[in-house]
Amino acid sequence: MRRILTEVHSLALNAFGSPTLRLRTPLDWHIAPGQAVLVDLGESSGLLSPRFPSEIAAGLVSVPLDPDSSFRPGMGLSLAGPIGTGFRPPPSSRRWLLASSEPAPVRLLPLLSRGVERGIEIVFAGSQPTLGLPPSIEIVSSLDQALGWADYLALDASRQALPSLLASLDANGVATTALAAEIVVGSDILCGWGGCGACAISTAQGSYLACSEGPVRPLSSLLERRGRRGA
Repeated sequence: MRRILTEVHSLALNAFGSPTLRLRTPLDWHIAPGQAVLVDLGESSGLLSPRFPSEIAAGLVSVPLDPDSSFRPGMGLSLAGPIGTGFRPPPSSRRWLLASSEPAPVRLLPLLSRGVERGIEIVFAGSQPTLGLPPSIEIVSSLDQALGWADYLALDASRQALPSLLASLDANGVATTALAAEIVVGSDILCGWGGCGACAISTAQGSYLACSEGPVRPLSSLLERRGRRGA
């Protein structure tokens, strides 16, 4: 994890209509889709605020912003990151299925943009509005509608939705397929390296630290542990 000084480029809305803060970053600083950052948003506690970028480009990163924030272009902000591991779709994959339990799954947006740049066929499963998604993205309401078509699956889930999501995937036999699949789970990432334990994601199969063992995890690591416990 590296600490850098950024500059506010602009304020904008992401594809789901949520406010974001676009920050200029050094060209030699890199972050992968699914990784997180810590940003100095002027919190009274003095702590850096954990954020998952909704946009990643050369020299630019966008992070979710509270509606009542008073940032202006040109202001300097301290940022630390990237944190943990990001999404790593197989280079040979050409049919991506992205799905989320969240009403505004911003954690998937950088991966979606990366896929569009590479000419990947993408299906997005979710019922939330998709204001700014490219017209090439097919939208379906249920994950089940495209599981058999995809050769790569990327999931975004809240802590609360994780148990039901795993149960649904087990019922669909995802654990027994060769489908490459990864998942990012919403977490309060506070220290950036897992020392404080606040980023722990608890499941029926055990727990892991999002900072050091995530934020993105192979889906098989959760489904396989689930299967072993029930054996």
